Amino acid sequence: MQRLNSFEREVQVYALVTALGSHASQIVEVHCGIDLKAPRTTVELILDKLQTYFRAQRNIAVDRVNFHQRKKGQNETFDKFRFALAELAEDAELCSHCVESQMVTQIIVGTKDDKAKRDLLEERDFPTLQRAIEICQASEAASTNQATLSGSALHVHKVSHRRRTRSRGRSRTRPPSDQCGNCGNKRHHDRNDCPAYDKPCDNCGKRGHFRSVCRSARKQLNETPAPTTKGRGRNGERNAMVLSIFCGRIHKTSDTYCELPRIKLTFYNLHSGEVYGSLGNVLPDTGAGANLMSVENYRELGLDPRKLIKTDDVILAANDLHISTCGKAEFELKYGDVRIPATFLISDEFRGTLINCRVCQDLRLVPAPFPQQMRVNQALPLNPANDNLETIKTLLEKFADVFDGDKPLRAMECTPVHIELTDDVKPFQVNGPRPIPIPLREKTKKLLDDLEKKGVIASVTEPTDWLHPMSIQTKPRSDSLRLCVDLRHLNKFVKRPHHPVRTPHDAVTSIPPAARYFSTFDAKHGYFQVPLDEESQLLTTFCTPWGRFKHLRATMGLTSAGDEYNRRTDAALADIPCMEKIVDDVLLYGTDLAEHLAQEFFSRDVVLQESL
Repeated sequence: MQRLNSFEREVQVYALVTALGSHASQIVEVHCGIDLKAPRTTVELILDKLQTYFRAQRNIAVDRVNFHQRKKGQNETFDKFRFALAELAEDAELCSHCVESQMVTQIIVGTKDDKAKRDLLEERDFPTLQRAIEICQASEAASTNQATLSGSALHVHKVSHRRRTRSRGRSRTRPPSDQCGNCGNKRHHDRNDCPAYDKPCDNCGKRGHFRSVCRSARKQLNETPAPTTKGRGRNGERNAMVLSIFCGRIHKTSDTYCELPRIKLTFYNLHSGEVYGSLGNVLPDTGAGANLMSVENYRELGLDPRKLIKTDDVILAANDLHISTCGKAEFELKYGDVRIPATFLISDEFRGTLINCRVCQDLRLVPAPFPQQMRVNQALPLNPANDNLETIKTLLEKFADVFDGDKPLRAMECTPVHIELTDDVKPFQVNGPRPIPIPLREKTKKLLDDLEKKGVIASVTEPTDWLHPMSIQTKPRSDSLRLCVDLRHLNKFVKRPHHPVRTPHDAVTSIPPAARYFSTFDAKHGYFQVPLDEESQLLTTFCTPWGRFKHLRATMGLTSAGDEYNRRTDAALADIPCMEKIVDDVLLYGTDLAEHLAQEFFSRDVVLQESL
């Protein structure tokens, strides 16, 4: 997609329409009246027409209401908030003379940073937009730094699964007679005057009272059993160990502490697969026995805490501190390419999200044998023994031709490649060569001479039906050049002989764990080693400032070149043991050095026989 601007106009237009989808394509052709085949139709024209069409579908009054109702989110950064305001202001088509003042007003109204809001209101003159941005950014940075320097830790010790029991001698603490039992304020003459009237409780979900006076919350606290450390506790409770939850951050002042790793998890509906969203503050805790999530994070996923699954689980911290839970929720988690189910306890008495040891193992964050110690293989010496050095020297001398890149490039001992074309083929010719930058002309001419000397290309003097353009590219991290022939018009009519290619993952997983010695090899100009038959050579004729040339070997950019090369080299190297190959990269491995060197001798014999 990044190189679309170099393609023809027609290719760019149809690529854009394909990316937009069928519905947008109908809008372009039917509502906007654009003829995609017309020579004047461009990508810019389509985008302008679509913008006009979608702009007409919206009411500017709605855009202005959205602008004035925009507030900063709970975890939204100030920069993200002001960028969103700027986009809404543009959609609302606010007056150019007052747009900045309205932006400042909306920043004051919408920000949740009380300090920044106070500083803005203390300004003697109405602050400019730039001044408002500086104040809010400075306040946000100060809050972030303060949180870095002073974190808070909450250590969870265990989760208790309680049986529902009643205590005969239990007494409740009732509010004073002059205090309303629903809101905590002074009693009201009429219950309709109570601010908690018909309001939902954040703790139990029932209506008519606030969480601060919720009897369900006090009931849990009064019934909290004495902490135990193993087996079953009092009243038959079941204990699950959770070593720690870290909810803040510790500023590292010595080697005693380290930065706690956080990961980003995507949460899905366990049954429907609907995506809820992602959390980037998830802490993997291998010492935890339960998955925990704050109510704040639960709401960030767009979920209502009042609809949580009821649970009798009680969390006990390492210091025997009781942590109440609002309920539990079931999710499907995704990390990388792994998706697993998991159940979380939801609590409003800590911040952040924590995953336990089992989830860490299922997500492949820690090895399955954890906490068993991992075995590390002893590093091999860098310098081989003298006997092995002599063997390596003999290897290089015997097969010197294989490593010599100055001699003409040998062609493989195989049937030449024949480029088979479809019946509707239409030959293509360019009128002249593409210009080459003056500083690169001398290097380009030398490159063509070297390729001709090695037998990769040859000069053409007779008339040909095909003539392709040529360009030069500089190789990355190198001053050398790469010859690039544009064969797109030929590739439209080439019948591709598909051949499977191994993936790196498949090759790596095929190597046994006992392998200790490895040798890697890269085929020199891999595709250039596969010969083309005479009929196919003229199909690759290309134009240069120094005349026409044709390829005598398969070349990069030809649709069928990769399949032909892989099929031939896979067959040629099939008998080599302990070998993995991906296109032109070959890896030899072995468990013993002497055996590995013998394997290399065998592989070189094969390479010589096949003229690789």
